[in-house]
Order: sequence, then C-alpha cells, then structure tokens
Amino acid sequence: LFWESFEGWDGQTMPWLPTDKNNWQTKSNIEDLTPYIMDGLCPTWTVFKGDGYYVPYATSGDQMLVCMYGDDVYDTDGVSVVAPAPQQDEWLVSPTVNNIGKANYLSFDVCYSPWNTHFFIENNERVFDPSRIAYDVEVLVTTNRRSASYNQEDYTVVYRLSEEADKQIALVDMDDDEAVAQLLYMNWHHVQISLADYEGQNIRVALRY
Repeated sequence: LFWESFEGWDGQTMPWLPTDKNNWQTKSNIEDLTPYIMDGLCPTWTVFKGDGYYVPYATSGDQMLVCMYGDDVYDTDGVSVVAPAPQQDEWLVSPTVNNIGKANYLSFDVCYSPWNTHFFIENNERVFDPSRIAYDVEVLVTTNRRSASYNQEDYTVVYRLSEEADKQIALVDMDDDEAVAQLLYMNWHHVQISLADYEGQNIRVALRY
C-alpha cells in the first residue's frame, strides 16, 4: 500500500525529505537548526547518506532517514567542551495510507547501538547509566486523521527502540568481552509489525525521536 526508499537527496540540503512524492510532514522543537547544520549536524529528521563509519550504509539504495543526536560544541579557555543540545522532540509523519488490510504490516530497518541509548555527556565526559534513557525512537500509528498531528495522545505506540535495545542488553553475558563490545556497534535490525488491528481503516505512521 505504501513504500518509501528515501532516495533523491542532493547530498547537501539539510534537512531534506521526499515531499514531492509522498508529502511527509515534520515538526522540530529546535528553533534554529542553522548552527548545527553549519557544523555538519542536523538534529532533526532528514535524509542522509551513510559513510560506512559514523553512519552505516543503507540496507538498500544509497540513502536513509536519520535523526542525529545534537551536541553543542563550544570553547572554554581554549578547551573544546561538548554539551547536550536542547532537548530534541522531532516528529515525522507519513502521508495517509488508506484501507489497511488484515494481512498488511509495517516493515522497516533500524540501525542503532544498544549501549548508546544509555550514554550521557556530563561534565565533558561520557557516562553510561542503564537506569536512564539518553535518547529514544518511537513508531506510532493513528487512524483517520486528515492532517498530521504532533500530539502523542492521538497515537498508539507500536515500537519503542529503547525497549528493544534493553532486551538485547539483557541477553548478553557481561563477562563475555566480545559480546559486550558488540553492544557498542551500530547494527541494522529488521522490524515487522502487524497492522491487523487497523483493518479497514486509514492510518498515518509517525516517527518520534
């Protein structure tokens, strides 16, 4: 019923989304993205091309959807200090997908490091705290909306990245150094979610960072 490959980025414009074809709608709570973009970051939803190092290559095609973690970098007495950017709340809402069938499903690939969901920057040091979530990504579904909504009360959460990351962490033997090291790597994971509960309805899918 609906497919998006996120191809077509010109390699320069940020943020960029494929509005010409599928009319994705977005909302960021960061008032001015310019300083971040000048530093090569875009802490809201945008299409980007992986380099195989900082950003893994896409699972298909050349480009992918990303939401970068925003850091503020500034100098203090000649020392570069890194501090978290203002709290991100980044929404991306799909066009309406009509007449969902019982056999339809939501399918996507997501890339992340499980341990990075618990890393914080405090006093210019990276701190790992499993009791706190550093960032999260939610996939949400809403029905019969004529326009995009950025209110979580209008949606049902069908996927939460932090929960999946914690499941992976829980399965690892912490005495196995190699297995623990794998938790730090950025790896792709395939997700498939049944939409049977939305049979006969029209839906929008939202991504919230």
